[in-house]
Amino acid sequence: MAPHPHPDPFLLLDKELIPCTICHRKFAAERLEKHLQVCERMQHSSRKVFDSSKYRAKGTDLEEFMKTNSRSKSPEVRKSNWRQKHEAFIRNLRQAHVPAAGALQPQPPIQDNDDYVTCPHCARRFAPGPAERHIPKCQNIKSRPPPPRQLIISTFFLNKVVALFNKLF
Repeated sequence: MAPHPHPDPFLLLDKELIPCTICHRKFAAERLEKHLQVCERMQHSSRKVFDSSKYRAKGTDLEEFMKTNSRSKSPEVRKSNWRQKHEAFIRNLRQAHVPAAGALQPQPPIQDNDDYVTCPHCARRFAPGPAERHIPKCQNIKSRPPPPRQLIISTFFLNKVVALFNKLF
């Protein structure tokens, strides 16, 4: 039987392991010099991030689609307006619990999101991305109900309703 080219790994436990100054991994003294050469080289080189989807799509119809819809290298940083959304949400919750003074119906929630786009066909409001998808579909709908009417109450009419309401109750 020929001697095994690699020593028994359990015999290496007796030797003292020395940490690498770069990556702090521990190696036997005779292997540390070779590792330092490789570790220094890897420290200074910048490797590209491997994109498996690129290689998976190679040679298929998906390859053409990925070229036209490639992701941008630096994502667009959007200003966070979570605080405004949170305050509007809390305001709408409080408004739903407290009946409006002198009104028979609850008032609609306050919409103060400036980023939303109003559909010209159905008057619904969408974020910019969904609006781009919705508007072309909405313009082709033939059996669409009419857009909701904006409730405009004159102060004269409102005063009459309040007076009538107070008379009844």
